[in-house]
Amino acid sequence: MRQNKKRTSYNNRTREAGNVFILILLGVFLFGALMYSFSRSADQGAGNLSKQQAKIAAQEILNYARLVEGAVDRVRRNGCSESEISFENDVVAGYTNPNAPTDKSCHIFDDVGGKINYDAPVTQWLDSSNGAEASYGNFYFVAENEISGLNISGSSKDDLLIQLNWIKQEICEELNYQIFNDKTITEDPSSFFQGVTTGKAIGSFDNNVGSINLTSYPIHEGKNTACFSSQTGGGFHFYHALLAR
Repeated sequence: MRQNKKRTSYNNRTREAGNVFILILLGVFLFGALMYSFSRSADQGAGNLSKQQAKIAAQEILNYARLVEGAVDRVRRNGCSESEISFENDVVAGYTNPNAPTDKSCHIFDDVGGKINYDAPVTQWLDSSNGAEASYGNFYFVAENEISGLNISGSSKDDLLIQLNWIKQEICEELNYQIFNDKTITEDPSSFFQGVTTGKAIGSFDNNVGSINLTSYPIHEGKNTACFSSQTGGGFHFYHALLAR
């Protein structure tokens, strides 16, 4: 009787050890599968994006542009003039507006003013082959570009824009699809880069107009928002009017 108990105990321990070994093998397999999936995802993020990834990226870019536009509207309703709006932030230098009130009531990226945060774009949205470009890697707030054909005031004036330059083609196509239900990318022949590095919005509009000229494709001409390619500078670029003038 004692011998049978010993055998039963030994068999139970053997089965338990076997089960533990199987669980370890299963864990190793699952970990390997997870790492493979992560690696594939990282590779895809560094190169071309899937259709779903491009769709999500386009939605996030549009949502952020509209969020900033809402903050601009908020400070304007609170009495800030267009020359007092400040995009000063802790990420990108060069946006100090000498006209902005010292209480920061006209600062877009402050709890007193626009009440939103500055968010940097996701690296995977950008075409890394243009990483050396001055306007690469950040949202830009520009006051020296006019959207050709918009003509809010009936005369040529620089508009206040948010731009995201050097994005991937598939995101540019998806942006236009979400805006116009059409993936066509218009080529801009003009020198839109005029305002990107020298024309940060700091309270002045020089109206020495550089333009975003999409007249070659009427669906995009004079629109508040679009994505286009640049004939003079190359690459794919998104803009949204925060304040059309």
